[in-house]
Amino acid sequence: MGTKRVKLVFLCCLFLALPFSPLRAQSSWFPEITPGSQVSRSPETAWNPDDDTLDAFTNRQTAAAAGPGEDRPLRLVELIALGLRRNPDSLRAWENARADAARLGEANAPYYPKVTFNAQVGQNNSVNNDETTYTPTTRQFSYGPQLAVTWLLLDFGSRGYGKDAARQTLIASNFQFNRALQDTILAVETAYYNLDSARTQLKAREDNLKVARATQESVEIQMKTGLASITQLLQAQQAVAQAVYDLESANAALTTAQANMAKSVGLPANAALKVEPPSGDPPLKELDATVNGMIEEALVRRPDVASKFAIFRSRLASASQARRNILPQITGNLNLQRNYFDQSYRGGEGASADPDGHTDNFAGSFVLSVDLFDGFLKWNKAREARAEAEAARQQLVAYEIAAIADVWNSYYNYKTAMKQLEAGRELVGASEKSFNATSIGYKSGLNSIVDLLAQQNNLSSARLTFIQARTSLFLASANLAYATGVLAPPDAGAIGPVNPSTENTGEEKGDAQ
Repeated sequence: MGTKRVKLVFLCCLFLALPFSPLRAQSSWFPEITPGSQVSRSPETAWNPDDDTLDAFTNRQTAAAAGPGEDRPLRLVELIALGLRRNPDSLRAWENARADAARLGEANAPYYPKVTFNAQVGQNNSVNNDETTYTPTTRQFSYGPQLAVTWLLLDFGSRGYGKDAARQTLIASNFQFNRALQDTILAVETAYYNLDSARTQLKAREDNLKVARATQESVEIQMKTGLASITQLLQAQQAVAQAVYDLESANAALTTAQANMAKSVGLPANAALKVEPPSGDPPLKELDATVNGMIEEALVRRPDVASKFAIFRSRLASASQARRNILPQITGNLNLQRNYFDQSYRGGEGASADPDGHTDNFAGSFVLSVDLFDGFLKWNKAREARAEAEAARQQLVAYEIAAIADVWNSYYNYKTAMKQLEAGRELVGASEKSFNATSIGYKSGLNSIVDLLAQQNNLSSARLTFIQARTSLFLASANLAYATGVLAPPDAGAIGPVNPSTENTGEEKGDAQ
């Protein structure tokens, strides 16, 4: 007994010392013993993951999967197609719709009988140590199959409303997926036109720098003939320095626009993505439809509004199902079982028996089930479902009001952008003429350097204004199509070849699964 007590004390000490042993370094092996080691040691200290966790949560394969890009620049329609294949938001919306489709299948399950098969095997011993008594010693080894069938026969429509709720939820998810596609298309178009604007602004800044340097050269020539002062030269140099600063800012804006372009199509910012600029200026075309006609069209065509309507109908069906759940249910049950056994009896005075065989059990029933009192659980669930249906109704109304506002604002933004583009084009023409006239006047001594620099700034500002008006019209057109719900994925015939290195390959899909 002494040796056993020593071993027991040793094991207890080892168990108590375990959190303080060298195994504490591998505390992730025993989170039930040292739970505090799984989090930060203090509220002001950052949590440091181990190497395995860091490797598991570091997505290093994204940039490699992006590839170096094609030598051929991609058109807008190809960028949209690429974004629809890779953008995580549209892919997530698609998977949500697939999940709701599976839930619709789940809602159909109560219409089928539930069949369960069981197979049991076991040993049952009843041992009597005194064989002289009447009670025998029994050892039984049994095994056999069992089949149970349960079928809900009547629930006063609860299953039907549940199925309808799941169907409406699936419809809502499909509309949400369509809207996610439109979100992706709009994001790609916005990034595309902003990238074009950044490129055009960079070109305008380069031209402005050329003009500033030409002005400085003109002042230097005037100084050699004694017609310009050092003050005028310093003013010209100041204009050159400002033009260089503006050019660097335009370069930074272009880098940001390129990153946003890659992000919109589901690629990392460092992906080498070549983009073809739009061909020409946006067309100046008056809208044939009135704003009220576009509003009516949007309320019918916008997937997000249709999705909210389907959600409202799903909530109505759920409310009806909750009311039906208060009523009784009738269920049919059938149970079939066969039990094989091998028994041995040992009784007093040497009596013994070894019966073998099997037994068959059949049972069937109809069960009426009703909760006479459940603490008002089902009644309150019905009230909850009815309130949720009313909340969904108000959300639908809010979305309709928001859709009307979107169409209204987008419509007049488009009309304003058209007029701004025309005015911007005229402004650039007038500024170029004014600058050229002032430059000739400066060389002939009729205008001062201040006049020349002022006209140079006006010309630069006019070019940027035109670029902004051009981009605004592109974006206003895209936003108006988005507000009315007419954005659609491009046809397959309009899409050229896209670099395979920027697509999801089958190996990647298999790894993800």
